[in-house]
Amino acid sequence: MIPEFPIFKPLELADREDVMKYTSAFLPYSDFNFVSMWSWDTDYEFMISTLNNNLVVRFIDYISGDPFLSFIGNQELTKTIDTLLKYSQEIQIKPILKLVPNDVAMSLLKDDCEFFVQEDRDSFDYLLMVEHMDGFKGNRLRGKRNFLKRCERMYSPEARIVSLLDDEVKKEILNVAKEWMEERMKAGEIPNAKEFAAISKLLSSGQIPNLIVVGVYIKGQMKGFVIGELLPRGYAMLHFEKASSVDIVGIYAYLMHSFAAHLRTLGYQYINHEQDLGLIGLRKHKESLLPSMVKKYIVTRKK
Repeated sequence: MIPEFPIFKPLELADREDVMKYTSAFLPYSDFNFVSMWSWDTDYEFMISTLNNNLVVRFIDYISGDPFLSFIGNQELTKTIDTLLKYSQEIQIKPILKLVPNDVAMSLLKDDCEFFVQEDRDSFDYLLMVEHMDGFKGNRLRGKRNFLKRCERMYSPEARIVSLLDDEVKKEILNVAKEWMEERMKAGEIPNAKEFAAISKLLSSGQIPNLIVVGVYIKGQMKGFVIGELLPRGYAMLHFEKASSVDIVGIYAYLMHSFAAHLRTLGYQYINHEQDLGLIGLRKHKESLLPSMVKKYIVTRKK
């Protein structure tokens, strides 16, 4: 049971269904997706509450580590925002609401409201068409299609639907993630250790409904994986996507294609590829897939 504001509770696995009661009426925004919240809450600091029949979340910023508030819902918006901004000041965090979904922001903008509503490009979700990702059809995706074909020709990869209840599969996934981190460090980059922790947490969480995992094997060894989730109304969420080596030509193209091909057999139409957090390399990769954008906003009080 999620308590009423101003009481908060830590996010727990048992909260999944209660959270989904609030989020299911909206597009599947990655930040309010339960699996995403649960996985990335690696230090168990996320807190949830309800206010005016809206879901309120106390997030920890993925990059800075600073706490902030957000909410999803369409009930008594002005009252809800005013209350949350005042509360932020009371607990001495920045009086700002981040990750506010497009549906909520558009309702605010219809009125001459007392708040400043600003797009937050770094938090936009990338929405992909399953049909386009399956084989990278069309002229504009020709480059991705070429990488896919080169991967198939050079390595004869095999895509398998695997289970997170299989301990051997979990070991394979962690090995791929570790090798990915080592590759990044060899290249002089600083990999996101929090992402490895998020993957590890999800793998240790037991059975979570509707997860779908694709492993890509070359000569019998897992070399890449996608962990996704089946959602209502033809949507899927892509939570994690990793390959063990950048030297495997076209491995990421093959991963995306394999994930999309399986989704297509199940009748799914859209993939939420989540946000880029303002990371230039990640943004370039996601933009190359020709997505549409699901916007999110920052809301502050007008001065």
